Amino acid sequence: MKSNRLLKVGDKTFRSLLGFIAYPLIGIGCFFTIFAYNYRLFYIKKYGMKRLFIIGICLCLSGMVSAQWHVGCEVGANWSTVKFPSYEMGGKRMTGFNIGAVGMYRWSERWGLQANLMYTTRGYNVSDGVIIPGDEIIKDRVEDVAVESKYIDIPVVAKFYPGLGVHLDAGMQVGFLVGRTLKYGNSRQPSSLLGERQPVDVGLVFGGGWESRSGVNVGLRYMLGLNSCYKKVDDFTNRSLMVTVGYLFCL
Repeated sequence: MKSNRLLKVGDKTFRSLLGFIAYPLIGIGCFFTIFAYNYRLFYIKKYGMKRLFIIGICLCLSGMVSAQWHVGCEVGANWSTVKFPSYEMGGKRMTGFNIGAVGMYRWSERWGLQANLMYTTRGYNVSDGVIIPGDEIIKDRVEDVAVESKYIDIPVVAKFYPGLGVHLDAGMQVGFLVGRTLKYGNSRQPSSLLGERQPVDVGLVFGGGWESRSGVNVGLRYMLGLNSCYKKVDDFTNRSLMVTVGYLFCL
């Protein structure tokens, strides 16, 4: 198998350190893929052979410690919104950012498996979302509502390389809510007004990108949420388009 021609790190100590980061990252990503499978997508109530089969595959993947391991980092921007229960709400996209670490295993020139550990902000805007009452001098005014959520995201994707450094990605993502912000116009409000927290966000991810011979990576990915970002509320599933740039080291 030919080398993928990413940058080779010659220092033995540095390579060991990168390996110490990469192997647990892929293992953690596989674990939370199992969690997402059971938590939301298929509602498995009885844990039988199907779950054992998935666990077996993920353990095998996390145990591959031969050549073609890569680690690195990514940073980027995203444009997100939610699926609203009514078009009358006048939703707008919100701009956020994402940053984190990458672990990838290439078992051939065509196929690979990648897991990320990302800090991500995403949310939505609602035009004319709330009426602020006034008096005779200061009349009632209508303010936009902005809801921003902060997540620790763990996407796990399979990667296909058709050639020329281009790759196509598809997989699942689990996000863990770490904070929320609510604003009426420019005024920050208590996040408790948003109701009960939905601690886990599960979604499908797909996209693509390009990797250079030196290790520079540019990606475009879309996340389609599968569960509401609020408990006991229909719709309000996350939608996010993400652009990233990163760098990969070959171990």
